[in-house]
Amino acid sequence: MKLAGKQDLLGSGNARKKCSFVANGFDWTLLHNQVTYDFAMEIELDAPECEQVDLYYDAKYIGTYLLCETYESPLGDCAYFMEADPINGDFNLAGTSFEYVDPEEPSPEEESMIQNLVVNLYEHRGQDLTELMDVDSYTKLYMIQEFSKNPDAFKASTYVSLSKADKKFYFGPVWDFDISYGIVGTEDLEQGAEDYYPLLDTEEFLPYLGQNLSVKNDMEKIYESEWKGAYDTLLSDRMDISGGLKSLTMYNKAVAASAKMNDIRWVGLHVSLLGEKEFASREGAMSYFEEYLRKRESYMQSLAYGEE
Repeated sequence: MKLAGKQDLLGSGNARKKCSFVANGFDWTLLHNQVTYDFAMEIELDAPECEQVDLYYDAKYIGTYLLCETYESPLGDCAYFMEADPINGDFNLAGTSFEYVDPEEPSPEEESMIQNLVVNLYEHRGQDLTELMDVDSYTKLYMIQEFSKNPDAFKASTYVSLSKADKKFYFGPVWDFDISYGIVGTEDLEQGAEDYYPLLDTEEFLPYLGQNLSVKNDMEKIYESEWKGAYDTLLSDRMDISGGLKSLTMYNKAVAASAKMNDIRWVGLHVSLLGEKEFASREGAMSYFEEYLRKRESYMQSLAYGEE
């Protein structure tokens, strides 16, 4: 949505002219995106600020939506901003299709430079990458994709910025996790938390970077210094409603009444369209989400310490 003028709808102190209302149609908990975005910010990976809202239009209740900042480059105008997009890609490299987001139409000289640097990163994927990309942001994004078992991981809704200053690649913000957390079964991906997520088995460009030694070394550091604390907060019994990452219990309590209204407004919505797991009730979906989060952490620990 584009506003007439800048407004601080989220109360974050950051006024904007654009915002997004995310329906979370495939996620009966309504929490996959919100939890992921807050978790990412907790480990200092760029993510949109967001809040659950009950949306009314012309005095008519439309439903419960996640009000979000629109995604943009964390580097602002100092970067070329791109999305991994299999449908609208402007160029393709080793199974990853890139679309220009900002600017939408770079000059021929800029386009040549961008693509040459992307190719250079790919050709050096087995070497030290610290001079070619921001290893920290990539590693954190990789860990979140693995943790959530995101079927879209590095294929869609994955954002990359090329800095105009140092010509390095930066990753984020995170976006679009409604079909994540083990609810979708595909040919390559089973439902549930236990199975091995096949990011490490691919030679596609962006996920393949996760096999680089620079990333693997960074993963253990991030797990120890940031990930464990964030995960403990999420699965704690804390009922603190202050800003930042909260406990899953608190997220559920905050949205529960709105979720009941949303179910009445959109009765019959929660049917399997993408092979996602079906639940008898939202309570069942919440129980599944919590169980997934608790079980998946053992996999993340083995990934961080190189035990896979």
